[in-house]
Amino acid sequence: MKKLIKIVSALLLLSLAILIITPILFKKQLKETILNEVNKTLNADFYIDDVSISFISDFPKASIVLEDILITNKEPFNGDTLVYFNNIQLETSIGNLISEKLTIDHFSVSNAIINLRTNLDNISNYDIMFVSESVTTDETTNSDSSSDISLHIEDYSFNNIQFNYLDEKSLMSLQVKNFNHKGEGTFSIQDVLLNTYSSIESITFSSENIDYIKNAKILWDADLNVNLNTLKVEFQENLAQLNDLKLSFHGFVQPIDTGIEMDINLDSEGSKFKSLLSLIPSAYSSDFESVEADGALNFSGKASGLYSDSTIPKFDVNINTNNASFHYPDLPKAISNIYIDTNISNTTGLLDDTVVSVNRFDLKIDKDDFKASSYLSNLTTNPHVKAKLKGTINLNNLTKAYPLDLEEELEGIVNFDLQSEFTQNAIEQELYENIKNSGNITVKNMTVQTDMLPNPITINNATLKFTPKDIILENFDVKTASSDLTANGTLTNLLGFVFGNKALKGNFVVKSNNFNVFDFLSQTEVEIEETVKDISKTDTTQIEEITIPKNIDITTSLHAKKVTYDNIDLTDMQGVIRIHEQKVVFQKTTAAMLGGTISFSGNVDTEPTPSIFDFSMSLNELDIVQSFSTLELFSSIAPFAKAFNGKVTTSLDLKGNLDSEFLPDMNSLTGNGFSKLQVIEIDTEQSNALSLLEENFNFVDFQKLDMEKIETTIKFENSSISFQPFKIASYDGIPIQMEGSHSFDNKMNYNLSTEIPVKFLGKEATNLLSGLSEEEVDNMRVPIKINLNGDITKPNIVPDYSSALKAVYGKVIESQKNKLLNSLFKESEKDGDSSNTENSIKETAKDLLKGLFN
Repeated sequence: MKKLIKIVSALLLLSLAILIITPILFKKQLKETILNEVNKTLNADFYIDDVSISFISDFPKASIVLEDILITNKEPFNGDTLVYFNNIQLETSIGNLISEKLTIDHFSVSNAIINLRTNLDNISNYDIMFVSESVTTDETTNSDSSSDISLHIEDYSFNNIQFNYLDEKSLMSLQVKNFNHKGEGTFSIQDVLLNTYSSIESITFSSENIDYIKNAKILWDADLNVNLNTLKVEFQENLAQLNDLKLSFHGFVQPIDTGIEMDINLDSEGSKFKSLLSLIPSAYSSDFESVEADGALNFSGKASGLYSDSTIPKFDVNINTNNASFHYPDLPKAISNIYIDTNISNTTGLLDDTVVSVNRFDLKIDKDDFKASSYLSNLTTNPHVKAKLKGTINLNNLTKAYPLDLEEELEGIVNFDLQSEFTQNAIEQELYENIKNSGNITVKNMTVQTDMLPNPITINNATLKFTPKDIILENFDVKTASSDLTANGTLTNLLGFVFGNKALKGNFVVKSNNFNVFDFLSQTEVEIEETVKDISKTDTTQIEEITIPKNIDITTSLHAKKVTYDNIDLTDMQGVIRIHEQKVVFQKTTAAMLGGTISFSGNVDTEPTPSIFDFSMSLNELDIVQSFSTLELFSSIAPFAKAFNGKVTTSLDLKGNLDSEFLPDMNSLTGNGFSKLQVIEIDTEQSNALSLLEENFNFVDFQKLDMEKIETTIKFENSSISFQPFKIASYDGIPIQMEGSHSFDNKMNYNLSTEIPVKFLGKEATNLLSGLSEEEVDNMRVPIKINLNGDITKPNIVPDYSSALKAVYGKVIESQKNKLLNSLFKESEKDGDSSNTENSIKETAKDLLKGLFN
């Protein structure tokens, strides 16, 4: 007996050892199998950190755990995370594990992140499946394409799944937080009764930056009957809950060769108006349970038929509520008398025959009634629209009755009395007799604060009148911060612009007593959150170029008593601004500024990338110091001119590119200019270059420089500004010439040409002058060139003394020769022999020249 016990114990220990050791032996093989299976199908980088196998924890089944699985994209999303799984657990039998086929009985996925994205070029990061090659024989299919993994699933689960989707082109996004789903059913049989439960902690859907669903909660408890051969899914007992709205489904969905066949009914029995209210993004919040709401809700629908490339199921959806109301406990007012009667239906299965009818939408806030209705049909061929708006909305009362997420309260009263009916054909063909627009919208004392504006904006009065062709703006009176604005005019063909491909035309007159540009432009940087989170790589934000939409032709006549831009004040500004062909065109625009006047014309063209500008401008008698200290363009043209006190008149013809902030790219400038300066006095301390000149030539009194009439031609090219030779000044009647260029990175190369008294050239020149009289030395001047190079802020001054000394040699020789000749002629006059005198002069001159150069 003892011997038998020992034998059994030894067998048990051996079995246990096999169960422990065998997974270690199969671990590498299993990891390679998974990698091979995945790499057969994915055009992406696939990683697995660890694979573990256990025969003990779920004996007699084998448990396989895959940890930290990562799929990252290749170009054009190189390195971006597509899918990350923290943990995937599979269960199978020990026999299946060691066989050629791996059959999965159970699986679970936990803690995953899925990032789906489509870029501006309409390329999707999830399109990573290899294109299968054509299979010619069944043998090839069986031998090459068969998978080594099959399913025999009895239960499965997904836990804590985060899902993000972004379509950059359509600006559509979807975010799902904490998705959980579990199901039970045996997939090895033909008909599976699948018991499922799903939950989503938060789901947000937005399009064009508008949240249609925000932080909504979803629960779905469903029993589904699935036929694995026909893939027909029948909805049996199931209940879905979206926020507070409960919906049940009945019917089936089945894919067939031509599309998806379905027959589904839904209803919301027992739901109240409060359930419908919970679907509004800003209405559903943590304190929604405490909201007092009355009124029943009828929410029902059905859909039956084929969804295919040419058809949709016939459907009928009704949403009705009668005399409902709600009141948020933290707000002083309620919204009452709510009537909703909406039907969306299609009776033929053709998309064009879909009809959306809002027969009634009424509500009352405090004492103000608002009523609306709308109708939409012929969706694809010739959309037909009807709409009515009538009533009053007091925005102050609205904020006291409805939880709007605003930093400041809205104020103002909006009155509606508007009717509209049109078809797309009538708009495109400009058949105004078939367009019925009438009525008006008026606004009084409205104050609005938005992220787009740095200050609250107050609309004192505004009236929009609607006609079949035009929208007329009357009495538009706006104030914000220190700025005011009034406008009136007409917009033509707004409906054609919105619903068709017609040009939006307009003509306005705009006036202002004071207009500060930065009252309308935010000076704070906005931090943009990326919609798609990537755990392995920081996504690069694409900055979209500012582009004027096509088909806009609007002309504005502008007159402003004062316009402030940064540190520039313009007064009595007037002109015509036209927007058309994706350009902003300035016509005959004038203003007073910096002690003078400015007039300019030209355009900014946003059609190319980057945007370009082409301007001609004339600036007359501007104050030099103010201009070159204030205007970046002027300080770039002549960075040391701010040391001059006087007036400047300039004409410029410039072309160039605009950067991402819509400012001129200085390195792209091309064009010409002409400037006149009248300098009254010079402050050398305002310029490093002038200060160094004063130090190197301390015998020069800069206050004696005559710079009253400076005229120069300017050329812009190759990221630099160049000047042709011009007279920059005169000193004691002697002109000073200047030429050269400097770049926009502050590197300069200029040459000054003038004459200076020879006595200031130093000892070497003094030695040469020893034979001259004091009067000759005082009157002698020699030409000199001075080179200014290096950085504008730290310039180098390089006088050309060698050339000046050569000039001194020449002048001394000339002076000595003239003296000798005069002396010899005097001697000859005494002797009276002219022939002997001439020969004597020649010999003496030769001796003198030899002496000077020996």
